[in-house]
Amino acid sequence: MKQGLFWEMPDISKNGKTKPPDPVWLASDYLPGLEAAKAFNVPLMSDDEILKAAANKEELVCDIEIYGNYFLCAFMSMETGKSAFVEMIGEAPMSESDLQKLNWILGNFKIITFNGINFDLPILSLAVKKRGCRELKHACDMIIQQEIKPNQVLKSLKCELLKIDHIDLIQVAPLAGSLKIYGGRLHVPKMQDLPFPPEIDLSPDQISIMRFYCINDLTTTAFLNANLKDQIAIRVSMSAKYGIDLRSKSDAQIAEAVIKNEIKNLTGVEPKRPSIPEGTSFRYTAPSFVKFEMPVLKDLLQKVLCGDFVISEKGSVITPATLRDGDKPLHVKVGKMSYKVGIGGLHSTEEVTSHKVTPDFKLADRDVASYYPMVILNQQLYPKHLGTHFLQVYETLVKTRLAAKRRAQEISVEIESLKKLFKMNKAEIEQKIKDLEKERHQCSVLADSKKIEINGSFGKLGSKWSFLYAPDLMIQVTVTGQLALLMLIERLELAGVEVVSANTDGIVFKHPRIMQDVIDQVVAQWEEDTSFETEETEYSALYSRDVNNYIAVKPNGKTKTKGAYSNPWNDPYAAIFRFHKNPTNSICVEAVTEYLTKGIPISDTINACRDLAKFLTVRAVKGGAVKDGIFLGKAIRWYYSKNAGGIIIYAKSGNKVPKSDDARPCMEMPDSFPIDLDFDRYEMESSEILKDIGAI
Repeated sequence: MKQGLFWEMPDISKNGKTKPPDPVWLASDYLPGLEAAKAFNVPLMSDDEILKAAANKEELVCDIEIYGNYFLCAFMSMETGKSAFVEMIGEAPMSESDLQKLNWILGNFKIITFNGINFDLPILSLAVKKRGCRELKHACDMIIQQEIKPNQVLKSLKCELLKIDHIDLIQVAPLAGSLKIYGGRLHVPKMQDLPFPPEIDLSPDQISIMRFYCINDLTTTAFLNANLKDQIAIRVSMSAKYGIDLRSKSDAQIAEAVIKNEIKNLTGVEPKRPSIPEGTSFRYTAPSFVKFEMPVLKDLLQKVLCGDFVISEKGSVITPATLRDGDKPLHVKVGKMSYKVGIGGLHSTEEVTSHKVTPDFKLADRDVASYYPMVILNQQLYPKHLGTHFLQVYETLVKTRLAAKRRAQEISVEIESLKKLFKMNKAEIEQKIKDLEKERHQCSVLADSKKIEINGSFGKLGSKWSFLYAPDLMIQVTVTGQLALLMLIERLELAGVEVVSANTDGIVFKHPRIMQDVIDQVVAQWEEDTSFETEETEYSALYSRDVNNYIAVKPNGKTKTKGAYSNPWNDPYAAIFRFHKNPTNSICVEAVTEYLTKGIPISDTINACRDLAKFLTVRAVKGGAVKDGIFLGKAIRWYYSKNAGGIIIYAKSGNKVPKSDDARPCMEMPDSFPIDLDFDRYEMESSEILKDIGAI
């Protein structure tokens, strides 16, 4: 590295390209954290404590590590945080006592893993059959490097899969992230990548480090499990209802399993996925209510009706040429706004804009309730190969969810009313509130479970691997959704109302307050014509970078945020969305929100904060990242420092990791707030956000 004016510059080759750093982390004497690993300050369960934990029905998170000369299986209690482990070193088989211990733990606890179905369980199945380290490593390579399915690996090695009480979190967690990235999103105490290449044999010191590393992975898995408590509870409840183990399934997998089970119960036959050849084409059929007055929208409808939707090799739907503008999506302009149309949801195309209410003007968001499900039910749509039995099952799901959701909302109103009567008979009212809260929780769980089934099933309409596969039905739903929303937009614009944003199932518009009666009539007529229902949310201001990234302020000072400006780390009711995105200086969004809603200066919010988690950035780095010769891993975390200097670079290329100037790696959370944190940097970023959303 060469010393620059303010930071260290990566080495530059003669052709002007950066050089990758020297991979010192691959050397045999690279022993990160050896002292702490040898100390192994980890609370361990005695055999008596293991027996007691089983009697208490404690749940254990589990993780394994495999090298050619080392195997480790470690467990951690979700109740006590204490650990237990068994291991094999070298060529010797696992001792009989360790083998008995491993078998007993696996047979007497609920075991929780991350990616256990496709990795840990197959390897453990071999381990309990007395297979040595080399054979376990060979099986591991077959699964990971050769991408052979685990059941085929076990079959080739003449071994059956273990049958244990097991939950795999990888599908339960929303979207697709690594364990390390999920840990970063949940602000775990320590982020650590695999310290040694998987193809080497480990030295005694490296084994000590791996043992300590595995315990940290258990801690991350425990964090993940605790934060998925509600999602797992819903799956447990649904498993009991349907008699199917749904605990380790994603939302879409649950929907598929439940609907398949219900259709089988109705017909006595298990439904099969259809085979739709590549090149199959179909056309969209517009419902009778789809009508337009504006020439531009009449023309759009004709383009939709005459477009040929073709199935690609992968089973997806190719956008017709009539709905494309060359290589770009088709746009249609209504009023002042341009809208992108195609085979998905409707999207407006605004950029860097803000809207505020005045004494004379109102700003409102109208969302269509259960939009896609109601398109399906209103038009009586169903996959041809499943027949009307699909509608029977689907309608029950939707009606059950709406009823449970409605009852939960009614209970919330009842609870608020009761709270005002505390002085009259506090003990009796407290008990009544507890009873109502229990009922509300049951309704919420039921509503959430049905939402999983409904939303998950729609996603499967476009998957050729699913028995629900019906690309024509998917297009019928999404295109109808776009056209119906454009009908509402057209009617409002013709009435003199400016629509300022639209996104899949809702629109935002502003209008003179004296026009409220006219707008109510327009919306009511649209609802009658289409059989949809809308829900209104009033805003006092809307600040948008674009349609997918905005901050909307409600009259009560609360906000609705989306995209880059969503901040689930500051909203306990949005905790599940912490799994959806990496934290990126969330203090900046908080400071901007405080400024927009309360007028608090940006600098006041930022300088008063002493929660380091709000200043952190988490990022996945392909191939791993390096700072000052230290390998950080493929999932990294940092804050901006006044004196860290330099940049974080890619291990393979030496190029700069974006936005890492003056970044201080924070792979392990410090005991106290860092004195070198650069508050000014966060103030500058907050000011940039205000510019990006048109607030200044």
